[in-house]
Amino acid sequence: MASNPVSSSFLEHSTKFGWFYSQPRIQWHNGKNCLVYKTRHKRTLLWDLDMFLAVDICGLSSFGYLLVKNIFCRNGNTDTIRLIHSLMILFFGMLNIHGVWLHVMTAFYGEDAVKGWNGLRRLEQDESSDKSSKPTSDRNLSLILTLIVRMFAVYPFLQIPSELFMNFDPYFYVIQDLRIFLNLCFGQTLILHFFRLIILTVTIYEISRVFALLILIFISTLAILARLNSALVQKFANTRQIFDSMRTMEFVTLNLQLFAPFQELGTFAVMSVGLVLFVIANFVTIALTRLPFPVYIFFPSVSVITGAIINATIPLAQAVHENSIEMLRNWGLTRLNLGQDAKLLRRKIRSARSLRLNVGLADFRMFYFNQETKVRYFEAVITYTLTMLLGLREG
Repeated sequence: MASNPVSSSFLEHSTKFGWFYSQPRIQWHNGKNCLVYKTRHKRTLLWDLDMFLAVDICGLSSFGYLLVKNIFCRNGNTDTIRLIHSLMILFFGMLNIHGVWLHVMTAFYGEDAVKGWNGLRRLEQDESSDKSSKPTSDRNLSLILTLIVRMFAVYPFLQIPSELFMNFDPYFYVIQDLRIFLNLCFGQTLILHFFRLIILTVTIYEISRVFALLILIFISTLAILARLNSALVQKFANTRQIFDSMRTMEFVTLNLQLFAPFQELGTFAVMSVGLVLFVIANFVTIALTRLPFPVYIFFPSVSVITGAIINATIPLAQAVHENSIEMLRNWGLTRLNLGQDAKLLRRKIRSARSLRLNVGLADFRMFYFNQETKVRYFEAVITYTLTMLLGLREG
């Protein structure tokens, strides 16, 4: 099957993350080989409750409290948090913001995204069903997707102990302030730290699981579109093939319209919040090599996996755009030899648009992926990382 790498990667995700007591709204159905969207299942309701209490409420409120405290409440009686702790709190805060983003986009746009993704996959299977040869990129795609899932499955076991024992999470400082303000005894403080462990575990695990699922959906969508385009771009030998291709492209456009709000908001979150996480991970990797090894190794892995995701998605999105332009060009050249059908074909070509993946927020499209997007993104990462390194030396 042409979509076997996609199926195997989603099955890998279900295997690695399916043991938890909750399940996200978007899930992989192994029997039907498609995505499903669930809202009223008991484990799905537990996931919504986890995300709302641990990520949306506790995570954002504790990060906001520390942010306000460090900005407005610095005085002689207030301890200044060390650089590494400040960076880790910022890292954890941006991770929480990303988790809230994932929760919102899954709740509001997830159902339509699942319908659009399943529709695109059915079209891709229909177009490639008559091809006996397997694409040479299947093995590489399967390797990349499986690596992403396994890396995100390992992250909770690296990050949770480092947050707890190095006190990198904002909950620790909130508990310390509560202990002083309320004059809590040791037993009461210990109970608060027990709740801290639960909230921290749920937060990191849920964000890792949903983020991995989001990346799988995006990359698999690009791979499906790339295969569709590569199949359709060759179908312009006669009138029947051209009109079949146009009919397929109309269905592709309709499914992309369902998928677009989820994709645009998710891409905006990945590129904006991911930029901050990427810069912090690079800075820690270069400047803070004296950290304990189990804590330190987490940050080079974040840099590697973030760079790999950006490096894989942007060229794929650009290839989809360029192939769709080539397909329109082939249709335009072929219509010259079609006689009476040329007028109808010309009208259809004028109404057709090339496929491109946009980045936006609330139906406001900021830009789309092109050849310069990856260059500008990595240029920004390098610039901000060097700025932080130079600021550390000057300080």
